[in-house]
Amino acid sequence: MLNFSNQTGDGVVVATPGEAVDAVKNQIDKKVDFIKVYSSLSEECFMSIAGEARKRNIPFAGHIPNRVSIYKAIEAGMASSEHLYGFLNACSSADSSNEALVVTFSDKKFDTICSVLAKSSMWLCPTLTVNRAMSYLNDTIFTSDYRKSYLPGYVLEIWNQKMSPYTKSQIDNFANSSRVRCIFELSLIGKMNEKGVKFLAGTDFPNPYVFPGFSLHDELSLLVKGGMPALDALRSATINPAIFMDEKADFGSVEAGKLASLVLLNKNPLENIENTKTIEIVIVRGKVYNRKALDLMLAQAKSNGK
Repeated sequence: MLNFSNQTGDGVVVATPGEAVDAVKNQIDKKVDFIKVYSSLSEECFMSIAGEARKRNIPFAGHIPNRVSIYKAIEAGMASSEHLYGFLNACSSADSSNEALVVTFSDKKFDTICSVLAKSSMWLCPTLTVNRAMSYLNDTIFTSDYRKSYLPGYVLEIWNQKMSPYTKSQIDNFANSSRVRCIFELSLIGKMNEKGVKFLAGTDFPNPYVFPGFSLHDELSLLVKGGMPALDALRSATINPAIFMDEKADFGSVEAGKLASLVLLNKNPLENIENTKTIEIVIVRGKVYNRKALDLMLAQAKSNGK
């Protein structure tokens, strides 16, 4: 199986619960904002991290490990879960291939996990953008995206390095299997939202074919395509993150006294979520960038990428 990760090598590998506790203490000493966990943790190490994080009053988030159920992660107090890891497993009787997870999907199990999530403090950041990208790695139209021209060469080199170890057959198998799961998970988004599951918008750059800035608009479009109302999709990228990060006093909505970070559009995104791309002005903490300035930034990015 292909394994794409945005882990840069700065992570800490732990093999025992004791090492896990020490790693959390070490990170807290470095004044981090939260602890991020990855997929390969054992359940014992995961629970030790969760316990120490609770004890030290620091949030932990990231990947629900392969050997930990989403129910365990919720019970442990995980603040957010990325990429929908563990969700489909909780809805299915299989725990193997993507195809098997889809075939054995249970509406009853789906209703149960949605109810538990809705009542819990866990938020989901589904990163539909990167999930889709992994599903179309063998599609030359998809991988020829014009937005690559805005990226610096070193990012494209990282993408090439991620892809280079794998044969065309391996990439085809991985993409085709991922697509089955991606399309099915997308079809559940609206139903999850209706049942009260809490969402955050995210993309997971710098994974291949995830574009900083651009892909957030893609993410909102995918959320709506999955059945989420446009207003709720917009909330997932505005007020919801502010609530999640306990920054609601300064961010997330347009109110007197909040930091002046705004995007002004020419068309209403509630009528069509694609209208989030009709950007006329961006205001970042009071500094104004008009369309001419934004176009100049894009032109400079394209020039730097050559």
